[in-house]
Amino acid sequence: MFTFPLNDKARIQCVCNHADGKVNPIFSNVLINASASSGSITFSASNGAQHNSFTLNAAVEEDCQFTLDAGRLATVLGALNGDSVKFISKDDHVVARSGKSRLKLETGEAVDYPEPPTIEQALTTVSCTVADLGGLFSYASYAVAKKDVRYYLNYLNMTVNDDDQSLIVCATDGHRLSQLRHSLRCTGNGSYLVPLSMFTALLAQGLNPDTPVTIKIHESMICAQCPDTMIISTLGDGMYPDVKRVIPAKGANFVTLKLNEFKSLVKRLHSVAALEKYSSLRLEIDATTVNVSVASSGNNAFSEEMDAEVHCEPVTLGLNASYLADALARQSGDYVRIYPNGNAAVLLCCDVDELTTLIMPTRV
Repeated sequence: MFTFPLNDKARIQCVCNHADGKVNPIFSNVLINASASSGSITFSASNGAQHNSFTLNAAVEEDCQFTLDAGRLATVLGALNGDSVKFISKDDHVVARSGKSRLKLETGEAVDYPEPPTIEQALTTVSCTVADLGGLFSYASYAVAKKDVRYYLNYLNMTVNDDDQSLIVCATDGHRLSQLRHSLRCTGNGSYLVPLSMFTALLAQGLNPDTPVTIKIHESMICAQCPDTMIISTLGDGMYPDVKRVIPAKGANFVTLKLNEFKSLVKRLHSVAALEKYSSLRLEIDATTVNVSVASSGNNAFSEEMDAEVHCEPVTLGLNASYLADALARQSGDYVRIYPNGNAAVLLCCDVDELTTLIMPTRV
């Protein structure tokens, strides 16, 4: 029997939502492990490739282990309105009591639940905070490919370098690229394909931004561990493309625009561009202005002009409206610079020098 407060039920529900029985039907359940000696309960769930666990302090009268249907547990926790819930374990079920509510839930055998993988000796480690990971995720996640046949593009590429104590996270779908370098405490060197879902699962826990996170990598596994949360996942196979070959140098030809003004303009024109078969924007750059228009079909037209600081010859660029809006949303500061590069990738730069943003041009 054990009792735990419900103020962390959202975090338990996050673990429940991670359960997926497609690989193994047992993974549609959540494993619950209550320890009287440590006064804690651990909720664990898996989808076969990724294991997610959360431990919270509780009043545990005796040790017990069992499994519950993940979807049912998440729903039941959401329906309870008491301050705490008490679980009483029976032979094949548990009785949950919270306030005036009383629920009966069928249990499964804990011995049937596979043991999660472990990383005993890490080849590479990274020490950071939840805020650090949140920043890396925010800057790079939008450029990850979705169900691309080039399977390695469906992952974040994480490069660890203990020589200069840096972590580089890169994402590209072949049409755009976002790469961020962050100075963090690291040991070991290597380049790894990390599933985006691992960052998503950790950040969904709603942890304090200052919460410390230790990332451990060994061969085909990666583990992100906080004081009360642990996520273990398999790494992707294969080699990530050498993105250095496509990142242009910052040359003397560029256009400077006020970031917020340009961001607002692109957002407004993006909604119009979405009406077209091909959602593209045309940027016509002359001596002192940039005219941004929707690449419309037929007799339709929509354009707007804004002042710019131009350091290049007059040129017309075509950029995917969604890609440009996504990229600008991650820029910060007062200004953004656009470096035209012929038919090659267009480079966007802002006040964050460690951020590299590329967008491949389109025909307009």
